Order: sequence, then structure tokens, then C-alpha cells
Amino acid sequence: MAERQMPNLYSVFDGPCSCPSCWNDETEMPELEFESGNEESLERMMYEAVGNSLSPTIPTRNSELEQLNCVAGPSSLPSSEEPVDVNTESVHADDSLQILEDEQTIREIWVVGHSYIHWAEKKALQMGMENLGCDPSQIKVSWGGIRGMRWRALKPFLGEAADHCPTPFGIIIHLGGNDVGRKSNLGLISWIKEDLRWLSEYYPDTILIFSSIVLRPCWSQGAKWRGRRINNVLQRFLWREKGCMYHNYSLEGEQLDLFRDDGVHLSNEGNCIFVSNLRQMVELCLIKGGM
Repeated sequence: MAERQMPNLYSVFDGPCSCPSCWNDETEMPELEFESGNEESLERMMYEAVGNSLSPTIPTRNSELEQLNCVAGPSSLPSSEEPVDVNTESVHADDSLQILEDEQTIREIWVVGHSYIHWAEKKALQMGMENLGCDPSQIKVSWGGIRGMRWRALKPFLGEAADHCPTPFGIIIHLGGNDVGRKSNLGLISWIKEDLRWLSEYYPDTILIFSSIVLRPCWSQGAKWRGRRINNVLQRFLWREKGCMYHNYSLEGEQLDLFRDDGVHLSNEGNCIFVSNLRQMVELCLIKGGM
């Protein structure tokens, strides 16, 4: 079965298409600063800016898979030892072709978010884990990390993908940390719920995984309380909406060595842990999807 070719589409806006399969990995999104409430300016600049690509997968190295105890390896095609009735041979042949086609369908999982996703992709590539431990003949992990991304940019970022790209098997979102303290908790939670409901309507059969907001060392105690509150509220919300939250507990606590000196971005060790967390999110996505 020929490998699926994603459309090379361009949006009506200036610059490349925001379709995930068309994002350009060679250019980076600049760090963005916006005043709270200036959502129209944010969306306009996000469309004008060039995001990272959801890059194609590459074969993973077995040594790295063993190191991270990765799962979701290749599965074998079902077989039957029962004889085929001569009168129904054509029917059995059609069934076999359908089974083969279903088994060879590549299911795509999008991993989107701010700079944590941007740097996790680069670390995963260094580790030979760009596909996060999945068999590339069955699962394609596509990356969309934009540095400086804030929550209100998610909907326009994925909106074009909803119109032009095939439905993903799963979407993993790590976003919201850049909004803590810049918007009231009630307002931010309202935004997030609204957009997650929108995603559920656009992709009713897609598994949605929300990666919890990481509490940053540079935050005040008040900001950390707000981050925890958002995570707790969204966990209950996603459970009701049949989504799922993954808690990044391994990045919490006073573990300053997991962060850079700025107290915002993850260090090399922190990125290794986050890549492992993303691998577990993919595994969770596959389990919820019945694979």
C-alpha cells in the first residue's frame, strides 16, 4: 500500500499553510509577548508568523526504544487456518484485502504546543525517538511546537488543519503555561474549555490528551497555585468530555536541575524526561483508542 501523501496546501493568509503537514521545520516562531485581552492581534500575528512543521517520522533505533522501554511495536496480521469454501472464495478474498488495508493504515498523532514541544522534538530527534517509540508503519507522530505560543493561538493554528487535513488518530496538547498570570484563572479556564469542546466537535473520533501545565521555578507561589488550580479543573472537565489529562509529576517539585537558569525552559535532563512523558502520552492515546 503506497505511503499516504499529505496535501501541500496554502492558506488564504500570507505565508505557508497552517495545515500541520505543511508547517516548515526550518524556521522558528519568534517569542511572542501580548497584552492580556488582545486576542485579535495574537491570532493575526500567529497566522503571519511561520510555525515549526509537523515533521515526517523517521525509523527509530532499537537501542533507544529499549532504553525508554517503549511500547506499541508492530503487530502481526491475523491469519486463519480454516479452509476457504470454493463458493465463497471471492468473499474471503475481499475480506482479506480489507483486513490488510485496515492493518496498514497509518494513524497520525499530533503533538502541539509551545516551546516545550519545540525543544522536545529536537531532543527526541537526537535520541532517535522522533516517532516516540511507535512503529512508523502503523503510527506517525507529527510535531507542531511554536516558541512563545499562548492558548488563544491554538484554534487558528489548528483551524486550517481541520478543513484540509485527514483526521488525526490523537492530539496531544501542551499549552497554557505562557498564559498563567497574564489572564485571570476563570478567563483562562473558560478559553481552554471552549477550545477543547471545539476540538471535540471537529474531531469527534480523535483521542484528546492534555499535558498538564508544568509549574515553573520562576513563578511566584501565587502563580504556582493558579497553575495547580487550572490542572485540577481541567482534569475533571476532560473526564466528563471523554478526554484525558497526563500529569507531568516528574517535572514538579523543587528540581531546579530540570530547568535552565531562566527558570522557564527545561534543561537537557528535563527535556529527556519530557520526551519520556510524551512517549507515555502516545501510549495512553493508543490504549484509549483500542490499539
